[in-house]
Amino acid sequence: MPRWPQSTANQPSRVKGIQVHRPFVYGSLATPFPTNTPRPSSIPPEHTHRWTVYLSPLSPSHPLTPWLKKVQFKLHETYANSTRMIESPGPFEITETGWGEFEVQIKLFFVPEAGEKSQTLWHALKLHPFGVEGSEERLKMERGGEVRSECYEEVVFSEPVEGFLEVLTSPAEMRGKAGGGGKGKKGGQMVGPDRGAELPVRDAPGVVYSQEKEQAQMVLLREAGKTVEALMKVEKEKLREKEQRREELGRDGERG
Repeated sequence: MPRWPQSTANQPSRVKGIQVHRPFVYGSLATPFPTNTPRPSSIPPEHTHRWTVYLSPLSPSHPLTPWLKKVQFKLHETYANSTRMIESPGPFEITETGWGEFEVQIKLFFVPEAGEKSQTLWHALKLHPFGVEGSEERLKMERGGEVRSECYEEVVFSEPVEGFLEVLTSPAEMRGKAGGGGKGKKGGQMVGPDRGAELPVRDAPGVVYSQEKEQAQMVLLREAGKTVEALMKVEKEKLREKEQRREELGRDGERG
């Protein structure tokens, strides 16, 4: 998890030994145009998908507005007005059409009272199903026709400005979270719930991520790791055979 740097020049006093974690998700959702349905004349014929790139709350109980002022999306330079700024309260998203995949720059600008520099993320726009062939996630995308590529992230406010800490730990901002609306913990402890408590235990309508889904993804990662290890073993054996063959050819040449 990144520890994003803080601005230090001409800042009010900061609360020492405190870190405040705020989760969010970012990603994209792409839908192919039907081949048997006429499309609006404003959409170029070579465009194959409509897509949305976004930055969203993890859930309604994790609002962005107390700490996020605006989000800048920088698209591929071939798009008109390729740099788009979305102001709070959002939604922080951009919808376009296209035919190619590319990296989108997502720049976060915090509220003025945070006293923090802007931070940058990168997201690879996905238009086509991805993942392990035959996997549940890939089959789901292929059946539904939608391709969602999404990441969980946290911003870490390390030693926040005193006034901003009050905002982050106010009852309104902390509503619905474990730990209530206290002023935070001193002595180097994290303000608000610990990181494990940020994720709901099980999937539910409106819940983007959960501990249950996290565990399922860990299983997929372990299986993928086993596949990679098996492939590496095969390639190493091929390399060993080639090296052995090269040495044999070298000895034959010396005898000849």
